[in-house]
Amino acid sequence: MTDILALSNWAVLSVAESDDTIIYAEYLIQPNCCSKCGSESLYKHGTKSVIYRDIPRHMKPTVINAELKRYKCKSCKATFLQEVTGIYPDTRMTERCVKKIQDICLDYTFSDTARMMGCDSKTIRTITNDFIEMKNKSHNPELSGWIGLDETEIDGYFRFVVTDIIHKRPIEMLESRDKDTVSNFLWKHRNKDIQGFSIDMWRPYKTLVNLIFPKAIIVIDKFHVLKKANKALDDIRVKLARNQPAGVGKHWMRKKYQLRTRRHNLNEQEQFNLDMWLENEPELAKAYYIKEAIFTIYEIKTREEAEPLFDEWLSLVPSEFRRSKKDFLPLYRAIKNWRKEILAYFDHRVTNAYTEALNGVAKTYNHSGRGYSFEVLRARVLFSRKHKVLSNDEIYYSRTSGADLRVSQLKNGVYVCEFCSEVYEPTNKSLKRINQAPNQVQYLCPEHGTELRFVKQEYL
Repeated sequence: MTDILALSNWAVLSVAESDDTIIYAEYLIQPNCCSKCGSESLYKHGTKSVIYRDIPRHMKPTVINAELKRYKCKSCKATFLQEVTGIYPDTRMTERCVKKIQDICLDYTFSDTARMMGCDSKTIRTITNDFIEMKNKSHNPELSGWIGLDETEIDGYFRFVVTDIIHKRPIEMLESRDKDTVSNFLWKHRNKDIQGFSIDMWRPYKTLVNLIFPKAIIVIDKFHVLKKANKALDDIRVKLARNQPAGVGKHWMRKKYQLRTRRHNLNEQEQFNLDMWLENEPELAKAYYIKEAIFTIYEIKTREEAEPLFDEWLSLVPSEFRRSKKDFLPLYRAIKNWRKEILAYFDHRVTNAYTEALNGVAKTYNHSGRGYSFEVLRARVLFSRKHKVLSNDEIYYSRTSGADLRVSQLKNGVYVCEFCSEVYEPTNKSLKRINQAPNQVQYLCPEHGTELRFVKQEYL
């Protein structure tokens, strides 16, 4: 019989297929002394069936039904089972099964991982917690270059997020963004070679960075500035719509995307409709062009050109649009109060887009797991491979074949199994196609039946 078990010192007796794949096996190495007293006076004392969980095969959870021999010591009268190898300590799982769970537990929910492996979700949670503890011990965040500071609100709490915005990698996630927590973290890294920080307009970030890193550059993320411009226009649209008949106000709401979208991204009909709308509503048109002016400034290439345009924009905003938080007042104040940090963007061209994207990933993880503990959520953000972008130097290690494949050397892109990390070239004939759409080809992993992810050529 083919050795489908592939464990040293084990022999396969038979295989049965049901909801699980059951491999009946025996362990070949017999003890030569008592495990209690060390005496060599032993005799056989029957057998005992022991079930061990193994890695899945052919899309099915797999178990090993081991027929282990029992022995009795003539000296101390102790009874014991064969000691077996390849089994993870204090579990009824093979070492490779636990290793596989550790590989995927941060990429999938506990329940999904439990279904794939065929065990209880509590078991997955226990192994995951032990794995997270091990990863935390080896985690040594390094700050250098350009750093992104931001926060994400999850379950009513603001979590502090730190990223490397140039190399697009998470650095740290802390339970709170209060001033003491942020200060303690930054102080630990005060001697690092940091060029600058990209932040939003939360003043404690600026205060702490100036105090701890006096030479570092602070850049206000441009998307926060543009977001304020869009919000101001939207608030003015809502305010003006109240003076319109009910049907007109609803029509404005349905067409608000035309106000938010840059003109060159609208089609010809949408541009015509927008022009007619603004021509008939001069107050709305005034707010629209003020918003568009900010977007246009950010298209300027140099600080020398942009700086006077910001001054001109401040004079462009009429007093009636600077009376409350429901118009351009927040943006007007931001440009005056954060002038240096906003203009720094034109010198360095860095944004916090990666950090904002990571915040979205954290919320998705939290939603899919129906509310993880902070420790688990943090581990998924920092250590999961699923949301990370491939770099030119990244190597996917194929645990099934044992081969190292450098992704950057594969010219036409590859398919990667997120379950087993196996890498397949598009020409591989063993790939099973699961759809017929010509523009989106999807395949299943031949080994585990999970959907493969295509790594496009621009990421190689």
